Amino acid sequence: MSQLMAPTHTNADQIPRLRRIREIMKEKESSFSLSAMAKRLSISRETLRLMLTGDRAIYLVMLEKIAQDLNVPVARILQAESWEQDPKEKI
Repeated sequence: MSQLMAPTHTNADQIPRLRRIREIMKEKESSFSLSAMAKRLSISRETLRLMLTGDRAIYLVMLEKIAQDLNVPVARILQAESWEQDPKEKI
């Protein structure tokens, strides 16, 4: 009988960071297209696309370059998601 082994590493922890990078890119609008940003980072558009979809790891050095290019602190990209609402708030 075979056993399924859980992966020792997943990219699930990267998903909020990737979402945040894409959101910041949208805020910055046209100057932050994938092609333009990849060129400024000296990587291919495909490499950047893979990073932003979670199919390729983003190492700290590249995360720092992305933050610098977006003109935001790395902390903004790394901040925890805050989905909790104030119980007094009504939707």
